[in-house]
Amino acid sequence: MAVEGGALSFSVASVVEDVLQQHGNRLRDLDLDSRKAEEAASRRYEAAGWLRKIVGVVAAKDLPAEPSEEEFRLGLRSGIILCNALNKVQPGAVPKVVESPCDAALIPDGAALSAFQYFENVRNFLVAVQEMGIPNFEASDLEQGGKSARVVNTVLALKSYSEWKQTGGNGIWKFGGNVKPSMSAKSFVRKNSEPFMNSLSRNLSMNEKSFNTLSSDLENSNKMVGKLNCFKFEFLLAPAA
Repeated sequence: MAVEGGALSFSVASVVEDVLQQHGNRLRDLDLDSRKAEEAASRRYEAAGWLRKIVGVVAAKDLPAEPSEEEFRLGLRSGIILCNALNKVQPGAVPKVVESPCDAALIPDGAALSAFQYFENVRNFLVAVQEMGIPNFEASDLEQGGKSARVVNTVLALKSYSEWKQTGGNGIWKFGGNVKPSMSAKSFVRKNSEPFMNSLSRNLSMNEKSFNTLSSDLENSNKMVGKLNCFKFEFLLAPAA
């Protein structure tokens, strides 16, 4: 009987250990996702802050100091801020910037004026930064659902290039960020925008569901451990046959 009791005790301990390990792994994954989101937000704020500083707060009125992914995309979507910032760093890089008489952030996706600015300003910006050796992004990254992280990388690379020039431009400039090469800027006008499924709202919804699922699993696990312990206690106290 002592052997059977010991086996049951070992079985309960194993179950508890497995449950705790599973939830520990899930918590680590959630923590990693949270840290990645914080890092992405920090880089986005740095990029927005530099753009606002170099073109002026008034000219960058459509770009908040600490924008969300959507606000960052909408603020830069017309290409005006990007082109003006580039011209500050490299005068004449974009000879003609198509200005907008209205608020770029208020132009709905797909509007005619916004599309015209998209192909004029953004194309000119991408061509210019590519010729300067600055890693660029795809024009579709400024569309709804685009990969704003690549836009952030380009802005931070331009910031790094500007700082290099201000210190005398000695040696060879090289951006230290981890970026992946995108398509040629000169050919981006022939590439149609593709739908993206990882929008910010969906990501937030998925994160919320993950936390709710984790809470539910933890509660169920605690109940299961409690029942197993009770069963073990009653089994050990039962008189031997």
